[in-house]
Amino acid sequence: LWADVVLIGWGECLRNGLSFAAPLKVKLRMNGPKEAREQEVYFGEVPLMTEWGTFVVNGDERVVVSQLHRSPGVIFEVTVHPTGKRLFTARLIPYRGAWIELEFDLYDVLHVAIDRRRKTPATVLLRALGLSTDEDILHAFGRTETVSFTSAGELKPLIGSYLGERILDGTTGQVVLRAGTKITDEWLDTIWQSGRREIKLVVNVSPEILKTLEKDHTATREEALLEIFRRLRPGDLVNLPSAEALIQRLFFSPRHYDLGRVGRFIVNRKLSLQQPLEERLLSGQTVVEVINYLLGLRRGEGETDDIDHL
Repeated sequence: LWADVVLIGWGECLRNGLSFAAPLKVKLRMNGPKEAREQEVYFGEVPLMTEWGTFVVNGDERVVVSQLHRSPGVIFEVTVHPTGKRLFTARLIPYRGAWIELEFDLYDVLHVAIDRRRKTPATVLLRALGLSTDEDILHAFGRTETVSFTSAGELKPLIGSYLGERILDGTTGQVVLRAGTKITDEWLDTIWQSGRREIKLVVNVSPEILKTLEKDHTATREEALLEIFRRLRPGDLVNLPSAEALIQRLFFSPRHYDLGRVGRFIVNRKLSLQQPLEERLLSGQTVVEVINYLLGLRRGEGETDDIDHL
């Protein structure tokens, strides 16, 4: 391999809109039974560096910038919307695998983007990672208390509270009110007619979680898997086995997802966890703790990070 001698200087290339390069040629030899033949083959041009460490391509002077590799771990950031509202975001960055980005919108609903694809309510991801029901999600971020009543009139003081469990129709057994639903005057008769004489109410759950549940149209893990599949594979045939295989490959396969020992250490340090450094796959508990830290930032607790800090 060799490059021909350059006859045109890089300054002239700048003036005339040319590329500062030299032709690369290769001499090939083909050995036959009777004779060997050689031929010179043109492979292309090799860009040449100027004395300033730059390259000239079509008359434009350029430099080579290496790809920046982000350190694995979790990063919390804040941006200020033109309205003046502070919007908090979190990025869970693995050593290998899909990024998870969580962010609040102007209406305090928490969204998640997996591998920088279309956003969906964050509770959809929690369902796919094991917190399949509304009750599981509410218990992960707060607690419930049981309230008993003996007459329909005793339900009046509950207006404005939030259900900590689903309410089923007393006749058909179908779900009529989901956990996390705000009790209004119109729902009092529904609760009484269900036959229940005690219900669980949400206590100490952030309103952001309740608003996110309200925007979440999935109710089971299977529905959440299908929703994530639609977001990540638009146009593909949607079915449960394919959706299950996708989530397993994304977050539960060591070949495709690895938080890394450094990533797990940084996550543990930031979120005050005690997870073993060998636990390098994604878990629902890790995502819950990331969301809890985000909620704390909204209350003025904790500190944001600078992703470019060295």
